[in-house]
Amino acid sequence: MVFWLLSMLASRDREEMSRTLLAMSSSQESCIAMRKSGCVPLLVQILHEGGTGEAAGTGGYTSAALHNIVYSQPDEGQARREMRVLHVLEQIRSHCENGWDWIENHLNTPSPGGAKTT
Repeated sequence: MVFWLLSMLASRDREEMSRTLLAMSSSQESCIAMRKSGCVPLLVQILHEGGTGEAAGTGGYTSAALHNIVYSQPDEGQARREMRVLHVLEQIRSHCENGWDWIENHLNTPSPGGAKTT
């Protein structure tokens, strides 16, 4: 699985990779295998690198895959800690998306004098 993931990384198509990782995270066994092969840091990296040019669903697919992997953690104590961290990551992502939307809306809105705001 590790070599297959590395070959996917080489393609650099984040949306396709995110969709594939989400599909792979549909069972607990797959989630455990993905965790062991180092997918969690990869998913966090994809979420972190997403920005204004990101495809519409990429962040959602990546977030859902990460959610599946975290919630499949067999160790209850570790699962609770990871769920708290995941919740904070989701809040940060939501806040950043709202900030980017606000900036985009305000840069494209004419000011009362007719000039674009900067």
